Parts: sequence; structure tokens; C-alpha cells
Amino acid sequence: QKPPLLIVGEVFFLVFYTFELCLKLCVHRIFLFIGDEYRWNIFHIVLFASSIFDFIAAGFSRGSFQIAIMRVLRVFRIGSALRTLRAVRAFAELRVLLMCIVKSCASMFWSLCTI
Repeated sequence: QKPPLLIVGEVFFLVFYTFELCLKLCVHRIFLFIGDEYRWNIFHIVLFASSIFDFIAAGFSRGSFQIAIMRVLRVFRIGSALRTLRAVRAFAELRVLLMCIVKSCASMFWSLCTI
């Protein structure tokens, strides 16, 4: 059983990404699938669909329905969200801080592996 706060957060982000996807479809229409970044757009749609499926499947299964691929897709969702950090290039100090965090992730990964 998931904590109620986690469920509320998941529903919030699903509604937010549903709204974002609807706005993108209204604004870009067919160019969402044939524009310069069509690969990223399709990737986001697949991640969104997997999130919806994961949420619905978790509601019907009462915790016993575990799909490993959904966990992998969650990692991709995080990577997709981190892609938006490209806009940080304009802020030099923030970019240095971000690069320090990114560079330390490999060390943290190996530290966690040894634990």
C-alpha cells in the first residue's frame, strides 16, 4: 500500500503532464510528430502512456502487480525531466553547481553499489 501523499503526488503529476500534452497537441498539431524534436515528443508520449498504465494497473492490483519494465520507464521519465535543465546554460553559477552534482553522481552510484 502506497502512502496517501505519494498517491496524491502521482495524480498531480499525471494531471500536469496530461495538461502539458494536450497543450502541445493543440499548439503543434501534426508538427509534434514531424518537427525537429519529434523523437523526444514521441518519447514523452510513450512515457506518459506508461505512467497512465502503471497508475491504472497499480489501482487494480492492490500492490501485487509489479512490472520491471515500468520501473525502467520511471528512470527514463527522470532522465526526460532532467533534459529540461539545458536551459541552465544561461546561468553560469547555476551551471557550475549543476555540473558538480552531475559529476558526483557516478561516485555516488559506485558508493551505493558497495553498500
